[in-house]
Amino acid sequence: MHKSVLLIAFFCFHLLSNGQSVKTTSSNDNSLLDARNIWSVLEYDESFSPPDHLDPTLKTTWIKVGNDTTINSVTYKKMLFASNEHHDNWTLGNFLREDNGKVYRYEGDEEERLLYDFNMEVGDSIYYPSGSSNIITKVDSIKDTLMYDATYKQYYLSTYQYSGSTRMTSHERWIEGIGSKWGLNRKFHQFTTGCYTEYALTCFHKDGVQLYQSPEYSRCYYDQILCDDPLLDSRNIWSTLEYDERYSADHQDATLETKWIKVGNDTTINSKKYRKMLCSFDENHENWELENLLREVDGRIYRYEENEDERLLYDFNMEVGDSIYYPSAYTDIITKVDSIKDTLLFKTTHKLFYLSTYQYSGSSRMVIPEKWIGNVGSTWGLNRKWFEFRMGTQPVYSLNCFHKNDDLLYQDSGYSKCFYHEITLGNKEIKCIIDVKISPNPTRGKLTISTTESLNDCRLEVFDLTGRLIRSQLIHQSTYTVVNLAGEKPGIYILKLENNDYYSVKKFVLAN
Repeated sequence: MHKSVLLIAFFCFHLLSNGQSVKTTSSNDNSLLDARNIWSVLEYDESFSPPDHLDPTLKTTWIKVGNDTTINSVTYKKMLFASNEHHDNWTLGNFLREDNGKVYRYEGDEEERLLYDFNMEVGDSIYYPSGSSNIITKVDSIKDTLMYDATYKQYYLSTYQYSGSTRMTSHERWIEGIGSKWGLNRKFHQFTTGCYTEYALTCFHKDGVQLYQSPEYSRCYYDQILCDDPLLDSRNIWSTLEYDERYSADHQDATLETKWIKVGNDTTINSKKYRKMLCSFDENHENWELENLLREVDGRIYRYEENEDERLLYDFNMEVGDSIYYPSAYTDIITKVDSIKDTLLFKTTHKLFYLSTYQYSGSSRMVIPEKWIGNVGSTWGLNRKWFEFRMGTQPVYSLNCFHKNDDLLYQDSGYSKCFYHEITLGNKEIKCIIDVKISPNPTRGKLTISTTESLNDCRLEVFDLTGRLIRSQLIHQSTYTVVNLAGEKPGIYILKLENNDYYSVKKFVLAN
């Protein structure tokens, strides 16, 4: 007895002297149906889903353990569900019971199914018979894993669905005391019903402490983004890359600058209500200036041009074969819908329009493909490329990122970030003059342009929104110049500065 006490004391001293402590989960801690547990589960639709289900998330469901209930002399736990962010409105979901490491779900008609068996060893399996197919879940391997200073068993399983001579295999993981990474209720239920809706465990909390978060998700709650959200939603911010198509077929190498666009306040012109679209060129988009004026009516987006005129920018009601015609004094442009499909992006289903834009000039025709994403806009950027067609200028735009309510919901796979300042092209550095200042804006006639660096042999041009060149002059060794626009009609104009080293485009308003 004396030796035993000494051995125990030596063992404790050895642990303390190494500054180490050991924490293991008790059988009570590993109870799956613990009233302190809350699961956060994402619902998505595998019929649209890529191999990783991050993009097509639909909504979050919270699950917790409620009170006991007795069905046919068997005691079950009421499992409660909530779908709002703060999970304060709970409704009955289903019934589960736990017995010596096994978890059963009540199915109805006095039947229950074995959902988990944490007593299984490698090679053991669970068989789920069904009228249309047979399902077997088999344990491939088991290992202990450390999470938040506690050790949990982690089961790696394969689930096989047999239907005639066809077999489908899905891989699953269970964490003892937490459940499946497919969600607490597991995917086998969807197998047996033949549904397409699937689930993924995002977070797990015990007694208010987060013990697990899926590395695929940045937070525990995602709200559904509805397909009928307006395009001109004040929560939206677009990141658009401006590049010069003369330098690169692949515009990633020729990026000049990033333009942020957001929706501003309303303004009324001739009894029509428009949204002021604001743009920013700094990384943190802190300084905003007027971009243009847009309005949205029943799925159609109009842009105010000038002289009380407006152009149809988008029509999300179009069908295959429909087109939009943009007449111009210099060229004719037609945008035609080639195909439309529903695609699951950014947590819900959106229409994806595949279009071709044709530019006719005399006997020549140029065709450029385009894509629109419902409630997001064109992959050419919110303002689309057709405007540059009409202007005849070189810079074009590409949608890089799209945020809603500060959440990144879209990013062009060709880019690793949402903001670029300057890019080196080969041995030549393409500089973008971010610090061009124009004032006043709006102006009543005289526009002052100042730059941070002296411009040598720089061409200054001013265009109206029809693409008509109304001013052109050469700047020699100057950081300051003035353009007089007296006599021109009020409206939105484009200022373009360019030489062999520098390039910039700015918009400004000529007021009455």
